[in-house]
Amino acid sequence: MFLTHVPAHHERLRGLRSYRDRAVLHRRVMSLFGDLGGGNTARERGNVLFRVTADGLLVSSTVAPAAGGVRTKDASALLQLPAGVAVQGAVVINPALTKNRTRDGSVRRTRETLPEDEVPNWLAGRLSGMRAVAVRGVRRETVTRAGTPLVLDAVTFDAVTDDPAQIGSVLTAGIGKAKAYGAGMVTLAPRR
Repeated sequence: MFLTHVPAHHERLRGLRSYRDRAVLHRRVMSLFGDLGGGNTARERGNVLFRVTADGLLVSSTVAPAAGGVRTKDASALLQLPAGVAVQGAVVINPALTKNRTRDGSVRRTRETLPEDEVPNWLAGRLSGMRAVAVRGVRRETVTRAGTPLVLDAVTFDAVTDDPAQIGSVLTAGIGKAKAYGAGMVTLAPRR
């Protein structure tokens, strides 16, 4: 697993007026990796996830980026955190649930935004390999996905590691929906 910092002044981010249109940002992030085969599954093939930071982007992937001008480090040690380690974490999630609605005998699927007070339970249910998940903060913002509103929650949390294999899967594959648009990337650090 690789963690890459892409500074705000990087050539791939130049010309962006803001990071609010996540479809544009997704294309810029994917351009860091050269050829992952294209198509809808390219992000999944490289397990490419990203998060907007105060000074650019943080990108995690299972392949190293091909673009220069970025700082990349091997973060594979995080995939082998032993059980019982107290960690602090961060993740940006798309707090949406799919609901089936019945009307006139037909079933329609809709996506509804999860209320902020339900985020801790949602998160605890998806952080496989961790226990005692305690949310410290949630910051909600609405961005766009090619003109369509997209709700994202930046969540900080504390937890205790339980199963290293499951944690490795969470760190490489991410959690939840809207991963192509800056959601789902989990980062962990031992708590001090």
